[in-house]
Amino acid sequence: THTHTQPSLAGTMTAQAAHSKLIAAVCAGPKALLVNKLFKDDAITSHPGIADKMKEFYSKYDEHKAVVVNKTKTLVTAQGPGPTLDFALTIVACLKGDDAAHKVAKPMRIPHGPFGSQL
Repeated sequence: THTHTQPSLAGTMTAQAAHSKLIAAVCAGPKALLVNKLFKDDAITSHPGIADKMKEFYSKYDEHKAVVVNKTKTLVTAQGPGPTLDFALTIVACLKGDDAAHKVAKPMRIPHGPFGSQL
C-alpha cells in the first residue's frame, strides 16, 4: 500500500488545506497532493522522477527550484533529500517568520542557500 492513497492522509491534508494550515512534502511526497487534487493553482515541486505526472496537473510546477513555497505560505515542497535543510528552515520561516529561520540557521554555519551566512 502506498501512503499517498491512504484515506487518513487524504483527510488530514484536506482539513489542513481547508483551514489554511501548512502542508509540507518532500521528494515523492507531493504525489499525495496530486492524488488528492490539492493546491492545483499553487507553485509546487517534487522529485524529478514524478515531475511529468505533476506537470500534467500543476501549471505552476517548478523544476528549477529545489524548495518551493506557495504565495500564501501554506505549502512547502522540495525535490529530494539534498535540500532538506533549506526545506526545514523554510518551514520555520512560514510558521515563525524569516527572522526565526535565520536565528535557527545561524549557529548551523550554513555556507549558502536562502538561510546561509558568511562564514
